[in-house]
Amino acid sequence: MTEKRIGIFNALNWNLIRVMHKYSASFFCVVFFLLNSTLSPAQKLTYQIFMGKDSIGLMHAEHKVNGINHQYEYKSSMTVNSVVTVEIQYILTSVFDKEKLISSFTEQDINGRIRVASTTKWNDKWYDVQTLDRRDKIKNNLITFNLATLYFREPVNIKKVYSDTHGSFLNIKSVGQHKYELILPDGKRNLYTYQFGICKEVEVNQLFSKVYFKLVKN
Repeated sequence: MTEKRIGIFNALNWNLIRVMHKYSASFFCVVFFLLNSTLSPAQKLTYQIFMGKDSIGLMHAEHKVNGINHQYEYKSSMTVNSVVTVEIQYILTSVFDKEKLISSFTEQDINGRIRVASTTKWNDKWYDVQTLDRRDKIKNNLITFNLATLYFREPVNIKKVYSDTHGSFLNIKSVGQHKYELILPDGKRNLYTYQFGICKEVEVNQLFSKVYFKLVKN
């Protein structure tokens, strides 16, 4: 290679390096912005489950954000020792487009047998709801608040919450500062208590006893 060609080659390389240096910062800023505007770290909550003073299990709740989509999931596992041992597993997953529920799925397993299973799906006109014993449609109502969101958002000024398990709306009302009462189809009432917008405790009324979900990690 002649000295003239070497000089031209080096000049081209130097110009290329200057162009890359000039635009690399902007390029990486754009990539960083796009990644952070579409993907956010998952918000995770862990609750210890008590019956009286006895710890009987754990519940894990998670909220993921991907652009305008929000995904909520919670799983609980508990073991109740009375006359016989009862092992209960419960899972709920739901996906929102902005603030509109797109789909949800629930399942409850007691001692290895599925006792509750339901799906709710938006089909652009209404919601199709299916449980173990019925099929239904929800028309003229958008679902913006469900059981999963109750753990991550305080239901300020919310009057109804969708129960994915029952496939229907439940009434909810404020009963004190950051305290809300959810009225179940059988008339029982669950009490939700909040701190800094996050649910810190749930009091669940059962036939045999009260069960408490207490936040231990967030």
